Amino acid sequence: MINKVYSDKIIKYAANIPLQNRLENPNSTVSKRSIFCGSHIEIDVTAKDQVIVEFGQTIKACALGSTVATIVSSNVIGATFDEIKLAHQQMLAMLKQGGKHPTGKFSELML
Repeated sequence: MINKVYSDKIIKYAANIPLQNRLENPNSTVSKRSIFCGSHIEIDVTAKDQVIVEFGQTIKACALGSTVATIVSSNVIGATFDEIKLAHQQMLAMLKQGGKHPTGKFSELML
């Protein structure tokens, strides 16, 4: 199982996280820590008309957390609030109920 979790693709994503600079004047900032593994992420977002126009982050996470950060940050600029909400709902359904993986801009989260 562990070999499948840490595939070459995941390691490549985890090593190449984009947008790792914090924003000077974001509309919103959030900080989260996983009690499970200790991963920590801080995100800054600037939005206009319910569309993400700027995104910055600092990531201190395991390979899986870093991979998710890479996929999200690679696709978040230009995403609408509705697209982000849908991806969130789809991820929860996939992880907690065996649902399908996210579609659209965030479909790579199927890893």
